[in-house]
Amino acid sequence: MKTLTAIALTTASFVALCAQSQVVIYKNKVTLTHTGAGSTSKVKIAGYSVLDATNGTVVRLEAYPATKTFREVQLAYSVNVVRGTGGKGYTVLALATSNTDTNGSTFVDSETLKGINVVTDIGDFSLTDWSIPKTMQVLGRTVYSSPAPSIDEATGTLSYDKSNTTEVNSLKKTISETVGALKQLLLDDGYSPSP
Repeated sequence: MKTLTAIALTTASFVALCAQSQVVIYKNKVTLTHTGAGSTSKVKIAGYSVLDATNGTVVRLEAYPATKTFREVQLAYSVNVVRGTGGKGYTVLALATSNTDTNGSTFVDSETLKGINVVTDIGDFSLTDWSIPKTMQVLGRTVYSSPAPSIDEATGTLSYDKSNTTEVNSLKKTISETVGALKQLLLDDGYSPSP
């Protein structure tokens, strides 16, 4: 009976360890170019993108250095691994939506993130070798139909944040706890939430 209990406890501990959330944090370095109504303007977007490696959930904290504000954006990407020459694997996250804003105007949104996979330590103490991009290219477009037709174009990169990723995984933080900790980092850096 003692042996059976010890095996059950060991198995339960192993399952609990493997069931923890594994998160991957990227630093945002994106430029958003807005064109419409006879003008063009650019906005820099910093902050963090947090990926739950077990289910593909993504939360982006978009920080705007010019205004020292940030906002949280939940993203519903489709997640794919695409094979290239020489057996190279690329992670591709993509979304395409059509929505209506609070004024009843329609807008169409699309975004693709792509990066070559490499075996990476994410600090989760699991037996899993994580094959993830260290850098992902960002390409996004949002087209607005009114009040005047316009387009937002996002280009840039997401870069793997090893120190924050390994820290939160070693502490077994969930994605929501990780997002909370990153929000606190932004607040400590003088940012405030967007209204």
